Amino acid sequence: MYGHKRLFLIGWAWFACWTLICGFTDNYGHVFFNVCRALQGAGPALLVPNAMALIGRTFPAGMKRNLVFSCFGAAGPTGFYFGAILASSLSQLTCMNLF
Repeated sequence: MYGHKRLFLIGWAWFACWTLICGFTDNYGHVFFNVCRALQGAGPALLVPNAMALIGRTFPAGMKRNLVFSCFGAAGPTGFYFGAILASSLSQLTCMNLF
């Protein structure tokens, strides 16, 4: 109804606004921070399906489109994996310097 590109941009703007608000919630307590984080999650909820639709409309059917869809699908698990490795490495290095 509104178009994939427009909703994709609205999702990014929503996500950016609530991320900025979350950065300044330290004086307002944990409940307000959690509410802001919940509202922040609506941005990626708009981004992911519209990004898939834009990929589907941009690339013609064939090998290139399949490759782009598989890279998009692999981005989540890969980010989770490397995020866990980096977080545990940072935690380990921080704990080593404390003792």
